[in-house]
Amino acid sequence: MKKRIITWLAVAGGCTLALTVTGFAYNISKKPLDHFLPHLTVMGESAESVEAMLAQMERRVEGFVDTPVEWTTETGSLVASPAELGLQVMLENTEAELHALDDSNFAKLMLLVRDKDLHVPAYVDMTALQLAFEGSEIEQGMKDASYYYEGGVQIDAHQDGYGIEYDLLHDDLIDLWDSQTLLPSEEIPMRMKNAEIRTDLLESHLDQVTDLAATGLTIQDSDGTEWNLSMRDHLDWIIPSDEGFELLDTAFHSFIWEEVAEDVEEESQSVVITGADGNYDFEGSARYGRAIDYSASLAEVEAMLNSDENNPVVLVVNEIAPEITVPEDLAALGVTELLGYGYSNFYGSPTNRIYNVNHGMDIFDGTLLAPDEEFSFTTLMGPIDAANGWYPELVIKGDETIPEYGGGLCQVSSTMFRAALLTGMPITQRRNHSYAVSYYAYPDGYGLDATIYDPWPDFRFSNNSPAHMLIQGYTEGSTAYFVFYGTNDGRSVTMEKGDAYGYYSIEEPQITYTDDLAPGVRELEEYSHTGFQIDWWRTITDSAGVTSEPENFHSDYEARPAKYLEGTPEGEEAEVES
Repeated sequence: MKKRIITWLAVAGGCTLALTVTGFAYNISKKPLDHFLPHLTVMGESAESVEAMLAQMERRVEGFVDTPVEWTTETGSLVASPAELGLQVMLENTEAELHALDDSNFAKLMLLVRDKDLHVPAYVDMTALQLAFEGSEIEQGMKDASYYYEGGVQIDAHQDGYGIEYDLLHDDLIDLWDSQTLLPSEEIPMRMKNAEIRTDLLESHLDQVTDLAATGLTIQDSDGTEWNLSMRDHLDWIIPSDEGFELLDTAFHSFIWEEVAEDVEEESQSVVITGADGNYDFEGSARYGRAIDYSASLAEVEAMLNSDENNPVVLVVNEIAPEITVPEDLAALGVTELLGYGYSNFYGSPTNRIYNVNHGMDIFDGTLLAPDEEFSFTTLMGPIDAANGWYPELVIKGDETIPEYGGGLCQVSSTMFRAALLTGMPITQRRNHSYAVSYYAYPDGYGLDATIYDPWPDFRFSNNSPAHMLIQGYTEGSTAYFVFYGTNDGRSVTMEKGDAYGYYSIEEPQITYTDDLAPGVRELEEYSHTGFQIDWWRTITDSAGVTSEPENFHSDYEARPAKYLEGTPEGEEAEVES
């Protein structure tokens, strides 16, 4: 029983305490905030009413932010108020805090227990702060000394730089506001930056640079494109030293970016391959991208300037691998990378020829070759006749150029030849056309064509890559492309073209008499063709850097006379003369 009596007393006592606290809180809530203001300070001062306190704060803020101050440094000074430097005081935040105190019994209770100092926040507009010093001459940009050419090599002197530490000045303004201490003169935090390339260094090497100004520099891309520079126009690149010349990387990089990169750099192109069991579709067509290695190219130019030679400097350009997405069955066969591609142009072809080229490209699109499998153009092409969708068009047959089904297919075989050639595949059978055809001169000149005619001549090559190889064929406008995908073993191919030689021509035209023209009337049937020979050499470098012996691809083009139709002379039968 004794335990129960104590428990009830405790409960009763608790209720009494609760009633007492509740009544005290009720009394606090009945009293306005003004009753508690003697216990509240703002910026070190108190007031008898909220209105008086707000008015007092406004006066203090205006008195602070609008006070002119001389902001000084060794390099100059500026008279400006904190407000002109972007300092803004957020009185509305403090006013909201006062209203919050009025609504909180607990806050009022705390005011009775201890004094409270309200903080009036401020911030600095950094844009306004920096604009305030613009044109004040307090700051000076750093400038390295540099050479330039004007009637001789001249030197633009260096200039040490100094500037305002705006982040520190921002913090100083906030601290001044929080401490309410603002002197008539305040010091500006500064930073210094000394020029790294100084005038005396350039003066000590003036003779060397004068000799350099008389030289030229050739920068070259791997395809032979050249940029020929006079060093007197680029003396601002030069940083001399006792060991030789270095180049100012920012100036060199700027030149390469502005004058060279557009003609050299390319973005990579991705492809998505879908399908299965030998039936594949292509979304896009993969291409390697090209990106100039600026640092490595800079080093190559520096090495040339410090040598006794004056050879062209070849830009260092890195390949950017394309993204290739393939189905699982192709990935299992090793078809995951771009091997290379070849292309040709058939601009100006007649309608039937354009159709036949597109039809031929479609036939080979999606062809899959196993490792060491030989590709045979005529075998895979199948019958070339009307039943298989071919149109009649001109073909070279013997010493004639006549219409037959499939005319224009040599555009397809020549494109395939270039793709196989440039990806380093062994060419096992190839023959050039009887005479030089202008369609096959683009873009690198004659000697890269491959003629076919069912069943012979054929064009053949072997897949000696480490895995299966997938062929993509398509046309874009008047350009035909074959792209090879597989496993890239790191080989690279270099092609070198020799000069054409052995030129000859047949001056006497070939005349065919016909009754379809009036006697003596002559009509050109075919232009003459000049005969000549030309050689290309291919070298293949493997992943270990071992380069093959040059492999020759020879083309021997016949001369053909101009061919005319002429009306049969009266009293004679039609015949052919040459």
